[in-house]
Amino acid sequence: MNVYILELNKSKKYYIIKTDNIEDSIKKYKNYNIEFIKDNQGINKYTKSELNIDINLKEKYEIITNMIKYGYNNVRGDFIEYLNMENYLKIKKEITEDKNLEDLCYKINNNWIIELDNKILQEKQKIENTVCFNCGRKGHYAGKCKEKYNIDGIYIENYINNIEQKNIYYSKS
Repeated sequence: MNVYILELNKSKKYYIIKTDNIEDSIKKYKNYNIEFIKDNQGINKYTKSELNIDINLKEKYEIITNMIKYGYNNVRGDFIEYLNMENYLKIKKEITEDKNLEDLCYKINNNWIIELDNKILQEKQKIENTVCFNCGRKGHYAGKCKEKYNIDGIYIENYINNIEQKNIYYSKS
C-alpha cells in the first residue's frame, strides 16, 4: 500500500490516492467519473509519495500539504473530495492537532493559517448570504433546513407537495 499524487491534465491540479496497485487504480479512476478528475481533463502522470511516515497518515498529509503548496482549490483526494465550511474546518483541526503536520505546513507556507482562515471567512459569508429554497430564509441551504414553515407562514411539507403536484400536472400536458 502506498500513496500517489496524480497530476491532472489541467496545470497544477492534483488528486491524491492510497492504493496497492497504481496502474489498476488509474484504470478504475478513468471509469469512476470522479468529478474533480473529469473537470481537470483526466490524469496526466503520477508520482509516489516521498513522505516517510505511517501509511495511515500519509494520504492526509499529502492532501493537506499539497493544498497549502498549490492552493485549496487545486487538490483533492478521498480525505477531502470537495470544499465547504465543514471541510475547511476539518483541515484546520487536522493541522492544529498534529504538531508534525503543522510544522510541515509552516515550512511550505508561513501564512497558511491566514489563508485558511480567509477561506473559512469566505465560506461563512457565502452561507450568510445564501437563501434556503425550502423556507426562503437566509443563512442555510435547503438540505440543512430545519424550518417547518416558510417565510410566508405556509407549512413547508404542504408547499413542497403542492409544487411537486403542479410539476407532475404540467409535465403530463
